[in-house]
Amino acid sequence: MANNPLIDIKTMLSHYNFKTEQITPERLEFRFKLLEEEFTELQTARENADAEETVDALIDIVVIALGTLELAGVDTAKAWNEVHWANMTKIKGAKPGRESDGWDLYKPLNWKAPSHADNHGKLSNLLKGKNL
Repeated sequence: MANNPLIDIKTMLSHYNFKTEQITPERLEFRFKLLEEEFTELQTARENADAEETVDALIDIVVIALGTLELAGVDTAKAWNEVHWANMTKIKGAKPGRESDGWDLYKPLNWKAPSHADNHGKLSNLLKGKNL
C-alpha cells in the first residue's frame, strides 16, 4: 500500500514534536541550508553515477521542502493543488531558448499562474526576519 507523502510529513513532524515548537527566521534559514546540502548531495551522486544516493537526495529534498511549508503554516495540499493544476495546463514540447529535446513543459499564451496569495502561512513575516 502506498503512503501519502503529505500525511507522512505531518506524521514525522508530529512524531519529533516540531509542530509544537515555534518556527523562527533562524529555523527557516536552517531549513533552506538543509535543502542546499541535499542539492549538493544530489550533484555529487549525479557526478558519481550513484543511483542509490540520487534517489535518497531527491526524496530528502521533497521531505525537507514539504516539511518547511508545513512548519511555516502553509496549507501544503492546497499549494500543491494550485501548482499541479497550473502545470496541467502547460504544453509538452520544446520551450524556445531551452534545449530539452521536447522533454519539457512550457506556458501557453494566456497561461494562468498558480496563486498562493491566501496561503503564505507565516512565511511573509519569517522571511522579513520577524519572530512570531
